[in-house]
Amino acid sequence: MHKRRVLRACLHKFTASPHLTGDIDHQTDLRPLLLFRQAVALFGRGKAALELSENQRRLAEKEQQVDALREQGIKKGEAVKLAKAEQQRLRDELAVENQQLETLIQQWQGLQRELALTFDAGYSAALDA
Repeated sequence: MHKRRVLRACLHKFTASPHLTGDIDHQTDLRPLLLFRQAVALFGRGKAALELSENQRRLAEKEQQVDALREQGIKKGEAVKLAKAEQQRLRDELAVENQQLETLIQQWQGLQRELALTFDAGYSAALDA
């Protein structure tokens, strides 16, 4: 029974005559689009062109920022290399000065011993006399 109803509904759909008026009254709803289709196309293209132009401008700004940051990075890298070289030079200079200081300390200690010996000898001679 159910199959017959489905079959009748399908046959009716395919054998029914077309709607003669075809909803003509709905075409009036589309008239503004028909009249202004060129304007809509032009304005639509203009908006897309403006968006493309804006995106290209933003891209150019970002590229400039990246270039500036890259340049700063290169300059900072060079500055770091120079600072490391200067630091090494100062360390070497400090090592040389430390060696000179060590030599001076040893000389001073040698002079102190000689002076102490001389003083002890002079003091002993003064006591003997």
